[in-house]
Amino acid sequence: MNTVVAKVWWATTLFPDPIAPGETSAEQRLVPTSDTAYALLSRKGALIAVKSLNAWQVSRSDTLSIELGPGTIAGDCASGSTLT
Repeated sequence: MNTVVAKVWWATTLFPDPIAPGETSAEQRLVPTSDTAYALLSRKGALIAVKSLNAWQVSRSDTLSIELGPGTIAGDCASGSTLT
């Protein structure tokens, strides 16, 4: 299945550019906090809203790496997880 991350939101930061599997987004400035990530995945033209299962935390001067996959998100019915 070819899935592209269309957009990602974390706390107050939007990552607006599509990210292909295995790629990394452009760097964005972040507010130091802890929050879950939300994303729109694009698969075969359909958009799928997902949410990270855990919160991601970043402190001042840290780099945040959000990995989206079957074990880290809820909402992708194709992988057997749904959003409540």
